[in-house]
Amino acid sequence: MSDESPIPRFNAYFEHIEGRSVLTMRRQDWLNLWPYSGSAVQIDVTRTPMNVVAQSASVIAAVAVRWATTVNEIHIYRYDPADAPSPVNLDKYTVWENLTAHQKFPQIVAAASAQNSPELQDYLRDNVFIVKSSPGDDHWLSAVPASALAIIKRP
Repeated sequence: MSDESPIPRFNAYFEHIEGRSVLTMRRQDWLNLWPYSGSAVQIDVTRTPMNVVAQSASVIAAVAVRWATTVNEIHIYRYDPADAPSPVNLDKYTVWENLTAHQKFPQIVAAASAQNSPELQDYLRDNVFIVKSSPGDDHWLSAVPASALAIIKRP
């Protein structure tokens, strides 16, 4: 039996399955972003693993959207004048609060030889997992949508 941690292999296989980088965030830090219970809140992107976006782009707003207890989203609206007449770019990130609900979770665990170990269970309990979504039809916008503005301007 190996004393090697299954976490690096698990992360590598999860990234392989998703076909992109997977960011982790401490669950408590994620929960602290929600100042009140609600389905959507404005967040400070600099307090997330996506803080590099705020350093390299003109972020207009960041909103966390709670869809379910397993999967949620972060929407980052950033300004890119090169994309005029649709200079607002919407980047979406899927936030997995319960990664065991991922349809390929058993495959990831098996491929990583993680065997759903206690160390893996602790890791899954203590973190959420953030995956950038591919740009959709709503990636290029002429303005921040009214629904997002309502969240940002909420008292």
